[in-house]
Amino acid sequence: MDVNLNTASVVQVSVTDTVVSDNTGGLVARNAGAGRVFLALERTTFSRNSSFGLMSDGSGAGEIRSAASDSMFGGNGTALLAAGGPAVAVIQVNRSTVVNSVTTGALSNGTAGQAFILISNTLMAANALALSATGTGNLISYQNNSIGGNFSDGAFTGTLTLK
Repeated sequence: MDVNLNTASVVQVSVTDTVVSDNTGGLVARNAGAGRVFLALERTTFSRNSSFGLMSDGSGAGEIRSAASDSMFGGNGTALLAAGGPAVAVIQVNRSTVVNSVTTGALSNGTAGQAFILISNTLMAANALALSATGTGNLISYQNNSIGGNFSDGAFTGTLTLK
């Protein structure tokens, strides 16, 4: 699934009750234009996508903000990938499951720009590496996750308090 835009407008995309599986890449959101893209995912399954499950791609000019709740990311190469660039890339995950990732459960790649992944009330287990941040990438926990049983857990770069 490719949400690849070139617009100066604000765009809102919603995906509900959907399975995205057996692809090279699951769902990627990118905007070459300057407008913000808001991606909302609910009860969505990303399974067996060899490269990534969900990617917020900041390589364009427009900020990408993805939010997933009550969703499952299982058996992907990298389940969650926020890749910063000229634009900020953000993924927020709540009440979800991130398991069996071949490479990484959550990768915040800030080598080319600002990238953030915020995780709340989520299970991360049986991943090769649960958490990874590169460059200035940020992995933020709301301190209520269940992370264990991974080959390597990695670490959050910061925490927030639940409000």
